[in-house]
Amino acid sequence: MFEKYKDDDETIGPEGIARFCNDIGLAPDSFEILVLAWTMNASKMGYFSKNEFSSGFEKLQCCDLSTLKKQLNSTSQKLKQDSTKFTDLYKYAFGFASEVESKKSVDLSTAAEMLKLLLPEGPHTTNFAAFLCTQPNKSINKDQWLCFLEFSRTVKADLSNYDDSEAWPLLLDQFSEWVQHEKRK
Repeated sequence: MFEKYKDDDETIGPEGIARFCNDIGLAPDSFEILVLAWTMNASKMGYFSKNEFSSGFEKLQCCDLSTLKKQLNSTSQKLKQDSTKFTDLYKYAFGFASEVESKKSVDLSTAAEMLKLLLPEGPHTTNFAAFLCTQPNKSINKDQWLCFLEFSRTVKADLSNYDDSEAWPLLLDQFSEWVQHEKRK
């Protein structure tokens, strides 16, 4: 199946991935495709190596696109219910989205889109994505990324239990101030 979508001998690139996603009826930027990339342990967004592709199909026990789509839907639903595995996916998504070789940062617009994909129902996702777009920094680091997940899990939507004396990264303190400022407008 790899042969049908490959762009060169060892890689499916953006055009091949678009065809692949079209054939299974999923958007390239869907949660399910992120789950597939995670299952494959794909190293770069928009590309699947031959080994990654084969590994993903093997792990999901699939040999055709129909079975793959069912498995992706099932796995995606299970991930949303299992906080430990979801955290693993969330951690993976940072490196996957990073375009820098060191994988130490993700540009803010990519981070905002990835957060909306991973945490669409999160109590702070919409505001945090908007906040990121106002920042002079060009990227978010891994510590900030990981802390946002914990922040989303522990801090109420109205921030009533937010304590700025806790060890949150400065970015989250600034976000809390920004939300309070936006409420006063």
